[in-house]
Amino acid sequence: MDKNKWIRTGIIITVVIFSILISSAILKHVTIHQVYSYYVDSIHHLTGLNKYLIKAAVLSLIIPFIIGLRWYFFSPFNKKRRYTGASILIAIMILYNLSLYYFTRSSYFAFSEGKVLKWYAETPEGIRFFDAPGFDPKYGTKLKQATPEIIANLERKNRGMQPKPLAYHSIQEIEFFDSITRAPKVWYYLNPSGVYELFDNPGAHPTYGEPLVPITQSVVLQIKSKYDEDIQIRQEEARKLEEQKAEEEMVAFLRKQEESKQLEEQRKALEHEAFLNRYLMTSLLNNPETQDVVVLVIDEDNKINQNVSRKITSLLKDKGLNLTTSLFTESFVIDGLFEKIFAGNANEAKHLELSKHSDHVILGKKRVSFTENPDLQNMITAKASIEIHVTSSETGAMEDCFTIEETGAGFSKSIAEEAAMERILTNISHNYLKPLIRGGIGQ
Repeated sequence: MDKNKWIRTGIIITVVIFSILISSAILKHVTIHQVYSYYVDSIHHLTGLNKYLIKAAVLSLIIPFIIGLRWYFFSPFNKKRRYTGASILIAIMILYNLSLYYFTRSSYFAFSEGKVLKWYAETPEGIRFFDAPGFDPKYGTKLKQATPEIIANLERKNRGMQPKPLAYHSIQEIEFFDSITRAPKVWYYLNPSGVYELFDNPGAHPTYGEPLVPITQSVVLQIKSKYDEDIQIRQEEARKLEEQKAEEEMVAFLRKQEESKQLEEQRKALEHEAFLNRYLMTSLLNNPETQDVVVLVIDEDNKINQNVSRKITSLLKDKGLNLTTSLFTESFVIDGLFEKIFAGNANEAKHLELSKHSDHVILGKKRVSFTENPDLQNMITAKASIEIHVTSSETGAMEDCFTIEETGAGFSKSIAEEAAMERILTNISHNYLKPLIRGGIGQ
């Protein structure tokens, strides 16, 4: 019986030892797995690093972790190993926390849950960040939770990406949404005047300080509708301006034409005045109460013969006519106007405005030739003629014309010419003057 008892006792002890060993192995395995999973999951949830990269890093620490765990927990009688195991475990813990610090020092939110990791205070130095809520230790400002908007705006500011107004010539040039993600690429602000101001980045309005709003489809439709209205208004204004400009240009053109016309008329008037002053004695004016007649006779060398002209006027003075020989200048003859009117050029007579100075013009051409007669003691014979044209000053038309020829003799040319002219003047007085007066100019 005693022998069987010891056998049973040995079996029980063996089972207990094996159970302890198995339990220790299971416990050891479970502990290592839990630590491994905790490390991998915590680092991944905080940083968002690739899990395979994290597992590789954690697995590289498993061996020193197992050694440290074994030496610390399973070497109760070896203090050196216990201290060494504790040092290994502490080093691994320090390395774990330092690695988390390294990977989360620039993180503001947890990767998996979006949990806030930073708090901030606005100070004279700018925005200062802290890892826990509280107050700024330097300025005493209460800390605020970081928000995605604050972080995004701060990063844009650091990168020089402050919102700037969009510059565009046409609304069609603007890309409002990303062609792949359909995310807005334009932000807007509706100002007090009801105008949509468009910007290339989110943030605050540079003038009003209010937050810019991301663009939406409905706002785009409103902007395009407003833009189309503005285009129509601008086109209408441009059309009116164009019409106004065209009208002003036409008025300016007409005014210029009128000014040019007036200048041309003034130039012509001055030229005409100079023309009249060159050929007429303008001080002589037509008297409506009388019949004014101008007499001008020229020699064959185109020089005015005042003597004959005055003798003809003396023949007509007692006929109720107002006569003069002083209307025309020498240029009238020299420049050929005498010949034109003598030939019946009515336009030239009108151009000279003869009706302002007379009712009729009597123009005459005197010719004389001489012959010597040796048989009669060198007696000289003068053959003279006068061709007379009577012209209406008002119409320029020739009213009458005739030629008288006579001869005269003398021992000198002057005596012979004078004798011939006396006969011509007598002939005019008896045979031509009365019909001439009776025919119109004397009426």
